[in-house]
Amino acid sequence: MIQEKFTRKELYDLIWSKPLTTLAKEYQISDNGLRKKCKTHNIPLPKMGHWNKVKFNKKLEVIPLPNEKESENQFIILNSREERENNEEHILTKLARVTSEIKMECPTLINVKDKLIKPDILVQEAREDLKTKKPRRLGDHFEPVRTSVNVLGIHVAKENVQSSLCFMDAFIKLAKKRGHEIVNRQYGTIIIVYDQKYKIRLREKCNRLIIQDRRWKSSELIPNGKFSFKLESYPRKEWSDGKTKIEKYLPKILATIEIRAEERKITSAKNDLERKVLEK
Repeated sequence: MIQEKFTRKELYDLIWSKPLTTLAKEYQISDNGLRKKCKTHNIPLPKMGHWNKVKFNKKLEVIPLPNEKESENQFIILNSREERENNEEHILTKLARVTSEIKMECPTLINVKDKLIKPDILVQEAREDLKTKKPRRLGDHFEPVRTSVNVLGIHVAKENVQSSLCFMDAFIKLAKKRGHEIVNRQYGTIIIVYDQKYKIRLREKCNRLIIQDRRWKSSELIPNGKFSFKLESYPRKEWSDGKTKIEKYLPKILATIEIRAEERKITSAKNDLERKVLEK
């Protein structure tokens, strides 16, 4: 049976033994719930990148447990029932919190630069791939160019390739700093967050131009210079240029994906547990 009652020192040792996402799965609660427990009882958490350092045997910074007066009978409870009984954090509050965390932890990575500086390898591959693409003329305009299979998902007009690469480079560097992985597959570009996979793509939006011929009407899609970043895995989500450029939404985009991945992982773990109970 999984232990539910911990002393403050026991919970500290537990938090520093495994990643929060792993513990959340074991105890059927959210990692945000674990964070709240630790904050309430003044228990320090491992810093961003700690578990990557463990994986590669790098030097670690372990924050000692601050001294506090504790009662011998005081225990911290970890269980899903208690968490459900508490008021859940509103999704917009959670989004604002995680977005703020990303801004504070990665202040130098949330801005999209005007030119590529030491671009990520995926961006380098996309740049070389797009150099070989030739846009097809549509009337007085040229259609967008598209990256090849197994290359970063980009679909923009030729003159906007540089801007699209800068955006994707900023997104990839920010995601990797947060401990996530981005890979190219035959079916598209995938971001892996908390073991959950989401397909992403950057494209340029188009306006439909109606062409009146003598006998019938036809239409062409003309690139309009506005970018759209799409989360193509269900439930789909899209951020587009408007009064505010999508580059300003960079932390919010990643925060949305992190929240969805966390919720999906918890739900999946819960379903697995229920399935095992039914099978038993």
